Amino acid sequence: MAPGTRTHGDYTVGWVCALPKEQTAATAMLDERHGNLPKPPHDSNTYTLGAIGQHNVVIACLPKGKYGTNSAANVATLMIGTFPCVKIGLMVGIGGGIPPKVRLGDVVVSTPVGQFPGVVQWDMGKARVGSKFERTGALNNPPNALLSALGALETQHDLSGSRIPEYLDELKQKYPKAAKKYLRSDSIQDILFRADYDHVSEAGLEGAADVDNNDGHEEEKREDDIEESDDDEAESCHLCDKTKIVRRKRRDMRVHYGLVASGNQVIKDAAFRDKLNMDLGGNVLCIEMEAAGLMNNFPCLVIRGVCDYCDSHKNKAWQEHAAAVAAAFAKELLGFVQASDVEGERPVKDVLNDVKQDLRHVRELVEDGFVRTKNNLGDILGANELKKQKTLLDWLSPIDFAPQQHDYISRREPGTGQGLFESAEYHDWLATSKLTLFCTGIPGAGKTMQTSILIHDLISRFKDHTGVGIAYIYCHFQRQQDQKADFLLANIIKQLAQSQSPFPNSVQALYDRHRERSTRPLLDELSATLHSVSSLYSRVFIAVDALDECDDTDGSRTKLLDHLFSAQSQVGLNLFATSRSISAISKRFEGCLLKEICPSHEDIFTFLDRRMTQLPDFVIGDMDLQNEIKTEIASAIEGMFLLAQLYIDSLVGKRSPAALRAALKSLRKASAVSPDGSSALDEAYKKAMERIQHQRGDLPRDAMLILSWVVHARRQLRVPELQDALAVEVGKSALDEDNIPTIDHITKACAPLITVDTKSNIVRLVHYTTQEYLERTQDIWFKNAQIDIARICMTYLSFSAFETSCFSGYEFYTRLHANKLSDYAARNWGHHAREAFALGWEPLEVVAFLEREGSLQAWIVLLRLSEYDKICHTMFPFPTQVAALHLAGYFGLHDVVVMLVAKGHDPKAKDWQETTPLLWAAKNGHAPVVKLLLDLNVDPDPGFSFTDHTPLSWAAANGHGLVVTLLVQKDVDIESRGKSSLAPLAWAAAHGHAAVVEQLLERGADLEGQGMPRREDWHRQTPLSSAAENGQEAMVKLLLAKTSKLEAKDEDGCTPLALAARNGHEVVTKLLLESKADYNAQDENGTTVLHGAAWGGHDAVVSLLLQWGADLEIRNAGGGTALAAAIERGSETVVKMLLQNTVNLNYLYPLFPHREFLDPNSRLIVDVARYVAPEEDKWAVVDMSERDTGRLPMADEIFPLRLVTPLWRAAERWNDTIVRLLLDNGAQLNFNDGSDLTQSPLLWAATTGHEGVARLLLEAGVDPSAKDASGNDAILLAAKNANNLRSRCAMSGHWAVVSLLLALDQVDADRKDGVGRTLLSYAAQGGSQTVVAMLLASGKVDADSRDIGGRTPLSYASDPDVAKALLASRVKIESRDNVGRTPLWHAAGEGLIHVVRLLLEYGADRDSKDNFGQTPVTKARERLEVARKEDEMKKRPQGTRKEITVRYQKLISLLA
Repeated sequence: MAPGTRTHGDYTVGWVCALPKEQTAATAMLDERHGNLPKPPHDSNTYTLGAIGQHNVVIACLPKGKYGTNSAANVATLMIGTFPCVKIGLMVGIGGGIPPKVRLGDVVVSTPVGQFPGVVQWDMGKARVGSKFERTGALNNPPNALLSALGALETQHDLSGSRIPEYLDELKQKYPKAAKKYLRSDSIQDILFRADYDHVSEAGLEGAADVDNNDGHEEEKREDDIEESDDDEAESCHLCDKTKIVRRKRRDMRVHYGLVASGNQVIKDAAFRDKLNMDLGGNVLCIEMEAAGLMNNFPCLVIRGVCDYCDSHKNKAWQEHAAAVAAAFAKELLGFVQASDVEGERPVKDVLNDVKQDLRHVRELVEDGFVRTKNNLGDILGANELKKQKTLLDWLSPIDFAPQQHDYISRREPGTGQGLFESAEYHDWLATSKLTLFCTGIPGAGKTMQTSILIHDLISRFKDHTGVGIAYIYCHFQRQQDQKADFLLANIIKQLAQSQSPFPNSVQALYDRHRERSTRPLLDELSATLHSVSSLYSRVFIAVDALDECDDTDGSRTKLLDHLFSAQSQVGLNLFATSRSISAISKRFEGCLLKEICPSHEDIFTFLDRRMTQLPDFVIGDMDLQNEIKTEIASAIEGMFLLAQLYIDSLVGKRSPAALRAALKSLRKASAVSPDGSSALDEAYKKAMERIQHQRGDLPRDAMLILSWVVHARRQLRVPELQDALAVEVGKSALDEDNIPTIDHITKACAPLITVDTKSNIVRLVHYTTQEYLERTQDIWFKNAQIDIARICMTYLSFSAFETSCFSGYEFYTRLHANKLSDYAARNWGHHAREAFALGWEPLEVVAFLEREGSLQAWIVLLRLSEYDKICHTMFPFPTQVAALHLAGYFGLHDVVVMLVAKGHDPKAKDWQETTPLLWAAKNGHAPVVKLLLDLNVDPDPGFSFTDHTPLSWAAANGHGLVVTLLVQKDVDIESRGKSSLAPLAWAAAHGHAAVVEQLLERGADLEGQGMPRREDWHRQTPLSSAAENGQEAMVKLLLAKTSKLEAKDEDGCTPLALAARNGHEVVTKLLLESKADYNAQDENGTTVLHGAAWGGHDAVVSLLLQWGADLEIRNAGGGTALAAAIERGSETVVKMLLQNTVNLNYLYPLFPHREFLDPNSRLIVDVARYVAPEEDKWAVVDMSERDTGRLPMADEIFPLRLVTPLWRAAERWNDTIVRLLLDNGAQLNFNDGSDLTQSPLLWAATTGHEGVARLLLEAGVDPSAKDASGNDAILLAAKNANNLRSRCAMSGHWAVVSLLLALDQVDADRKDGVGRTLLSYAAQGGSQTVVAMLLASGKVDADSRDIGGRTPLSYASDPDVAKALLASRVKIESRDNVGRTPLWHAAGEGLIHVVRLLLEYGADRDSKDNFGQTPVTKARERLEVARKEDEMKKRPQGTRKEITVRYQKLISLLA
C-alpha cells in the first residue's frame, strides 16, 4: 500500500511502552517507518507508525514521568479510540526478574498459569484473617491469535533456537549509535546477591526495603541533570560484599513463559519479592508496573526484558539491553502471527464494548432480581440438555474428525501453506455463496495439510459469526467401512447441528423417528435433514479431503457428491474438495473453481530449515552445507512434500560431509527416474525400509511386526491394542505386561513411516502411498503377515482370562477393557486366518483352536460385539450353545469346515438361536462353505429359529447372488421367512439388489407377496413397499415396470407412497406420484400421506404433496390434521408451508395420554378406532375391532386429557416460533366449547414456566385473568408448579412468568386459591427471595394473609432470606394458625435450621406451645425419633440417612 493511502484503520497491532528507551527499542525493530497520521484533539498520545512483516504496527509510549497501571490504561484507551482496527495488543518493555529461574537479559512472556491468565495484579485484593492478603485481580486473557503464535514460536525455539540475536545484529547495522547502549557489552555483568544482603551505597547507607521502582522508572522520576552513565556508576555495587554474591554457571539468554505480577507499588526488597512469589504459588517470573492496567482495557500479551532482580542492588545498567531483547522477541513473535488469524480476531474496541454491554446487561438483570436463578437454570438445565444432545449426536455419527484436524494443524510449519489463500480462486470462493473449489495434487503434495489450514482459517475467520456453519471430512484409505455415503452425510449434519442453538428440530425429529424403531436414517432422510439444518445458517462451508481415498465400488463417493451438490443448489452451501487427479472425480467438478496444490519454494525451504537440527552436528554450524541440502532436496522432490521428510531422514546419521553429499547425489538420480516422481517415492520408501532393518536390538523385528499390523489390520488400531498385539508370545497362556513396548519404541522403530494421532491415539501410516507401496512389496518385507496376525489373535483369545464365561454385561465390559486387543481379535481373527490359508497356511492350528474351550468364549465375545447386542442385556447370561462349525461358517473357513466334519462335528448343529453354520455362511456370502454344507445335506430351509432370517433371506438381503443361486438350486422355499415376515424378494428389494430381485422373480417369487400375518410381526410388506420405505429409486422403477401394485397396503394400511413420504424419500415420492399413486390414501388409523411427511418434518416431501393437491384437512384417528402432526414435532418449516396453503387453524382436537395417538407411525391404535363425541361432550377413543390383530391390548374407552387447538398445543410444546406463526396467521386465542376439557393456552404456558410463549400470548391479547376448572389463574399456576420442582434453579421460568403477570393491572396478585393460599405464600414456600421481594415491593399483597388453616406466608418460608424479607415488612412473628402453631414451630418441624436460627434472632418465642401443648423443640425431638426409625428400617437412600438425623440433633441443640 502506498504511504499516502494508509489510514488509521490499516493498523491492527498496538504496541505500548512505558519508557522512552522502550519506545526506542520498539522503533528500531520496525522493518519500515510510516508517516504520521492526524489524531483527535483529545488524544494526548504520541505515536510511532510502521510495519513488521505483514503487520502494520502503532507504537505508543506513556507520557514522561507517568507510570503505573492507571497511566497505561489511559494510553491504551486513547490508542484504540484513534486506531479502531487494532486487534492485537503488546505491552513490551523492562521488568524485574525473580531468581533463580530468571536472569538479567532474559525475556519473560505472560502466559496463563493456573487460576491466573498470565498477569496478576498483586496489590489488588482483600484483607483476610491472620494478616493474609487475598488477590482478587482476575484480568483478561491475551488474544487467542497471540497465544496460538506463542505456542508455535516456543516449539521453534526448542527446535532451532531464537532469532533474537539476529534482530539485535540488524539493530547494530541500522542504528550503530543506539547499538552502543542497547547491545550487551562486557561492561555490564549479571550479579545476584543473596536475598538477605542489602545494597551498600557510597554514602554508607544500607539500602532498606524502601518503596522504589522495580523496573528502572525511579531513575526517570529524579529531576537531576546527571548523565545516565554517571547514574549507573553511582548505583553500582563496588562497595557491596562480594562474598555475598550467588555463584551461578554462565548461560545464554532464555525466554520464559509464565506469570507476571503487576501493581502500582514498586518493589526494591528481595525479601518482599520472595514472599510475593511464594504467596502466588511460586509461579511469578517477573514484576512490573503497567500490565495490570492494560489487561482489562487492552487485552494483550506482556513481554518483559529483565533488567534487575527487584532488590536493593538494582541499577540502570541493563535497562537498554533488556528493552532491546524484549522488542526483538516481540518482532519474532509477530512473524508467527498469521494475517488471517489477525483478521479473525475482533477489534479490541469491539471486545471492550461487548464487555461494557455485558456488564450493563448483568446490572439490569441484577436490578430485575432474576440473575441468580437464570444463571443457575442455565447451568443445570443446560448441562442436562447438552447431555441429551450428545447422545443424539453420537447416535447420528460416532466419528469425530476434530482430533484429526488438531493433529494435522499442529504439524503445520508456521507461515506455510499461504499460497492457496492468496489466490483469486480462494477469495472468490470465500466471498460468494454456492461455489465449489476443487483442488488436485500429486500424491504427497500436501493436500491434507492444505485442507487443515483452510479449515483452521475458516474457523478462525468466522469464530464470532454464529450464522456461519463449518463442517469437514477427512477421507482415509483405511476407514472404508466408516466412509459410506450415509455415514459421511450424517457426520456433516452432526457438525452443523452441534453448533446450533437452539438445537435443530429436524435433527431431533430424525432421532425420535428412528430411536423408537432402533433403525438408521436413509440417505434421502439425511439429505433432507442436511437441507433443513443448512438453512438455519446464512453461510455454510463444507470441506471434504481426499475424495480419491473414498471407495466408490458401492457408489458411496458418487452418492455423497450427489447429495452435497443437491444441498448446494438448494441452500447455497460452499464446497471445498481435494483429490488426486483422477478423471472420474475431476469430471464431477467440471465448471467449478479449480486450483492445483503444489508446495511453494518458500514452504519447502521453511519445512527443511526447521529440520536441520535432526541432521549430524557438522551440519548445524555449516550454513553453506545447510543451503546445499535444502536446495538439493527441494529440487529432488519435484512438488512431492512427502518426500522431503523421507529424504531428510535418509541423511540422518551420515558420518561426514562427503557421505552426506553422496547421499544427496543419489537423491537426484532417484528423482530423475520418472518425471511424475512415483519411482522416486518408491525408492524413498525402499531406503526407509532398509534403514529400519539396519537398526539395533529388537527394533528391526518389532518394526516389521508393527508395519504388518498397520498395513493388514481390517481397521485402524489404537496404541493400547497395538501394544498388546506386539506383547503376545505365541503359545503362552497370558500376556506378560513387562513385554508391552512403549509408544516411543513403536514410533522409533518405524520412523518415519508411521505416526500416532495425538488425540485419537490411532497408529497410522504417514500417507496412503505408504500403504500402496507396502502392499505392492509385501512379499519382500512381510510375506507371512496374515499368518502372524492370525496366530497372535488366536493366542490372545486363548488366554486364561477368557476361559470363564461372563454372566453380566458389566463383567463382559470389564474384561473387554482389561484386554485391549480382545475386541479386534474376536471380530477379525477368522478373516486373517482365511487370508493366511491363501498363503499356504495349514488349517490344523485353526482346528485345534476351535476345539479348545477358549474358542467357545471367543465366539461369545464375537456374538456380543456383532450380532446380539440387543438381546444380551446386562441382566442375562451370555449364550453358550455354539459349535466350532458356526465360527468356521461365519468366517468362511472352507478347509477348516472340511476338517471339522471329518473329525465328527455335526454340520447340522444349531446354536442357542436355532441357527446352523449354513445360515452364518450364507449371511456373510461365503459361497464355497455354503456349497460344502449343502453337499453335506444341511437343510437350506431349517424352519423355526429365533432370527429374523433364513439362509436365503440373509443372502438376498446382503446381495450375495452366488449364494442365492446355490440355495435356489436346492429347491429351497423361495418365499421362506424367518421370524420376520418379509420374503427374500422383499429383503432384496429393500436393499436395492437388482440382480438378486431379477433372479428370484425368474424363479417364481411372488411380486406381491406379503407373507403370513404373525402375532409378533409388524413388517408385512410387498417388495415395492419395502423398496419405497428404504428410498430405493432404481428398485422402485424396476418393480413398477413389472406392474407391481401401486396401492398395495401393508398390515397397517400404508401404501408405498405413504412409506416413502413418511421416511422423507423425495425422489421416490415424486416417482410414485407421477405413477398416479393416491396422495390422499389413509392407513388403518386414518393417517394420510401428508400426515406422515409432516410428522417427519420432511419439508421437501410436504411441498411435493401440496403441489399435487393433497388434502390438508383430513383428520386421523387422533383427531389431528397434518398441521397438528407438524406442531407436535416442532417442524417450523412444515408449519409455515401448511399455513401458506390456507389450512384451518381454529379447531379443537383431543390430546390423549398416549403420544402414539398423534404419531402416524404408531401401531398402538387398533385398526378401526376413531374418535367420537358421546353424550355430555365426553370425548373418547372406542375400540370397535373384533378381530385379533395381535397388537397391544387397549381398554374399550380411553378419554382424552383435554381438547386443544393448534395454537394451544404449540404453546404447550414451548415453541415460540410456531406460536408466533400461528398468531400472525389468525389463530384464535380464546376457544371454549363449554366443556371442562378446554382452557386458555396462557394457563399452560404458566404451568410449564415458558416465559417466551406467555409474553407472546399476552402481547396478542389473551386474557391474563383466565382460570382453569379449579379456579386457578395463570399467576397462581406458575407459582404452584414452581414449588413442585425439585430444583430451585428450575423455578426461574415460572417466576419469570409471575413477574410478567404481576406487572398487569388485570391480575390480582393477592388472590386466594381453593385452600386460601396466595401467591406470596407459594413464593415463600418455594424459597424465591426475588419474587417475595417483588410482591412485597408492589404493595399489592397482604404479607400476613392467612389460608384456610390459618397459616401465614412466614410460616411457609423455607429460606432465611425470604423469612428476613417478610420480617422486614413487619409481619407478625408470633402469628398462630388454627391449632396455635407459630412460624418457629413449623420451621422446626420441617428441619429448617437456618430459618429457625433467624426467627430466634428476631425474638421468636422458643417456648410457645400449640393447642396440644407441643413446643418447637418437642416437635423437633418427635421428628428426630421418626428419622432414627426410618434409618433403622433403611427407608431412605444410604447417603441421606444420617444427614436428616444430624440436622434435627442440631435443631434440638439450638432450641433447647
